[in-house]
Parts: sequence; structure tokens; C-alpha cells
Amino acid sequence: MTSACASPLPLLALLLPLLLTSAVSAVKGPPELRQRVSPHLVARLGGSVRISCPVAGTPPPMLEWRKDGAHVRPSWERFSVDGQTLHVARVTADDAGVYVCDAVNGFGTKRVTTELYVIGPDASGLYDNLSGGQGPADNLVTSRGRPPVILLPKERGSQRVRGPLGSRLQLSCVSSGYPEPEVKWYKEGRVVLPSTRVQVKGGQLTFTQLLRSDEGVFICVAANIFGSANHSFSLRTTEPISHDPVFVGAPSNTTVYEGETAVLQCRVQSISKAHIKWLRRVRPGDSQTFNQTEVEIQGSRYVVISGAPTVQDGDSYFTKLTLPDVVPSQEGVFVCMAANDNDFDKREAFLHVVPAPPNSMQALLIALPAVAVVGFILGAICCLHRRRKTLPPPSDDKSKQQVQLAPPGGARPEHLSQRYPGDGDRALRTVLMPPGRACADGASAGAPRAHGVPPPAPYDYRQFRHLDVV
Repeated sequence: MTSACASPLPLLALLLPLLLTSAVSAVKGPPELRQRVSPHLVARLGGSVRISCPVAGTPPPMLEWRKDGAHVRPSWERFSVDGQTLHVARVTADDAGVYVCDAVNGFGTKRVTTELYVIGPDASGLYDNLSGGQGPADNLVTSRGRPPVILLPKERGSQRVRGPLGSRLQLSCVSSGYPEPEVKWYKEGRVVLPSTRVQVKGGQLTFTQLLRSDEGVFICVAANIFGSANHSFSLRTTEPISHDPVFVGAPSNTTVYEGETAVLQCRVQSISKAHIKWLRRVRPGDSQTFNQTEVEIQGSRYVVISGAPTVQDGDSYFTKLTLPDVVPSQEGVFVCMAANDNDFDKREAFLHVVPAPPNSMQALLIALPAVAVVGFILGAICCLHRRRKTLPPPSDDKSKQQVQLAPPGGARPEHLSQRYPGDGDRALRTVLMPPGRACADGASAGAPRAHGVPPPAPYDYRQFRHLDVV
């Protein structure tokens, strides 16, 4: 009995995975893509190709194939459907196009699109690896194919190019894509062909000797099976340049502080290979500061300065002389000399070295005494101005009222009071009169005045500012 009861347990353990699998598979839903599909596919003429539609769903979806919108029918002799794969045998040029697989199961639809390209049997072997033809279907491996891209700065319209007549000129059109794009050059709708004067090599179009007839719009077209890209160049010619080196950017006079870095620049244009050197004119009494070779040109002595590289861009040459930590002894005339197979030419520039300005601390120590003196003068002026403002202003009214105050007993008055009408009743200023002060007519202050003699002028109170003011 015990063994009979325990026997169903192993059987349930075996059946449980099957039950779970059936339960998961019973979940219904729209078709889904089980594997990535290449959007592009390449086939050779006369070969065969397989286009897969790897979808799955519950219930299993029904597949419907179309080519360029038309149903793929069983009557098409070279086309056959095997499960989820469409076979095309003995490929022709007409087989190129867009193939669409629609998977429908009642819960939804899944569409898989593949574009087929047909190439000749002698095309580059790069196309063999575009979609991985070793798998069960040619389009199951993600395509590495990319349409061409012109690697040039984005500019509106065409790129303008100018070149002197008789000079060498090169147009460059760099492209990217997979497979490697084929580049062709066109002018006015016609393919540019190589000649003794024009060289065409991929994305490089070179004119060994530019002529007026070369003017126009040149278009470079980069193309592969996935697309094409183009860029245009508008070529114009200019007047021919001299066979001698021509300075298009001569060095200029420069002034620097002692201890700074001086920079002199020079640009030369030359049809033939040019060589540029920097020289410094030797002044009477100068020592060889630069410890360089000394040469004599047109009756003047120069020292050759090394360490100035020259950068070439076509027929243009650029050089820059950098002198770090200049000292007064380096002041003088510097020469940029250019020479080619035909002749040589030079341009001069003067380098002026001035003493370095004092640093901030020294300037502060120099400025402090001057600031103190100016501050003292301004303070004195301000105090004097404020003192004058506190004094009462004198009255412009000359009609003053004179009042003599007689002390008790009829004694001689010793005080003279003056009242200014503009000061009001409260502004009564009294000035002490010295005893026995002589009046204007020779009499004392208390003596009677003769008839018709005007009274003496009263004292101005401003002469007695040290006395009390009432």
C-alpha cells in the first residue's frame, strides 16, 4: 500500500514542465519578429537569393508576400515559398525591388520589408559580405551597408574655389559608405575624363596647369547600391601670379615689453617650391646674440635665425617666428626672405623692445605719497571753505540806523549800536567804542558836532569779531 501511494509523485514531477510549457504557449498575441532582418539585400545576376520573414505568434500567423506592391503568386516560375522563406532562382535585373512580408494571425499584423539589389557577376567582392549569405536566409544578418556621405563642411550652395591661371589646383571630395562608394566628377552634366593636364583619381580632381576654360561648376558624385551623395565646387580663375615668390602677408613692425614673447609672421605665394628663412640685420657693435650663421646680402650683414617652421598649403607658404623672453639686445630689423627656383625676395620689420612696466606693488608705493599730498590739500581747502560759510554775510544795504545809547548821568556814550534793516528786530549788534575815539571831524565821540557836518561813519561790527555779539 505504501509503495502504491508514493508512485504518482515521480510521474507528476515529469509532467509539470510539460504543463507549464503548454500553459505559456497557450498565451495568444500578435505576431512578433524573432530575429533581426537586414533592410537591404544584394544578389548577383544568374544567382539565387533567399528572403526570410522570421515571425512567430499564437495562433501561428499567415504570411503574404508582395513585390513592389504586387502579390507574389504561385504561377511565378522562379519564385517559391518554403515556410517563412521566399526563394528566388536565376535572379534577373527585374527581380530588384522592395519585398514585403505581412504576417497576420487575428490579433495583429507584423510587416517585414527587404529591398533587393541586383548587381553584375563581375562586381566587387565587397558585396558578398553585405548580408551574410551563409545563414538559412540571406537577409537574416543585419546589413553593414551604408549609403554614401560626403565628408565636407556643410555649406549653402556650392563651395567657391579660386585659383591663379597657370597654377596647380586640386579639388578634394572625401566620401564614406559601405560598400566603398564610387566617385565620379561631372562638369555641365558630362563626366570629367583624365587628360595630360587633368588628373582624376577617386575623390581627387587635379589640374596641373589651370586654364581659363576650366572655370565652371564641378560636381562630385559618390554612389553605391544603397544610395548616392554629391557636392558641387564653383571654380573661378584669377590673374596669374609671378614665377617669383610673392609676399601676400609681410611681417609688420612690432613693439613688445622686455620679457614678453614677440611673434613675427610671413606668408608667401609661389608656383614652384619656395624656401623661407628669417634673418636679423647686424648693427655696428652687435654681438652674435643668436649664435647663428652670418651672411651678407646686398651689402648688409645678417644672422640666420632657426626654429621657425614653414607650413605649405598648395602654392601658399606660411611661417611664424617666435622669440620668447625678449631682451633689449634683440631689438632691430628682422627680415623674412623667400626664394624659389626663379628668384628671391624679402620683407623687413622692426622689433622694438621697451622696458617692462613696474609691477603693481612698485606702482602702489610710488602713488601713495602723491595721493597723501593731494588728500591733504583737498582737506585744507574743504576746511577753509566750511569756515567761510559759517561767517554771517555782510549786508549790502548801506543805510544803517545809528542809535546812541547814553549811560545814566549823561556820561559820554561808549557804545554804538547798529541795526541792519534786513536782519529783523532781533539782529541788534552792539560794538564797544573806545573811550576818547576821535570822530571823523576831529572831535571826540561825546563832543557836539558843528552844524552841517555829517555824523561819523559807524564802526563796522566785522572789525570786532572777537567781541560779543548781541
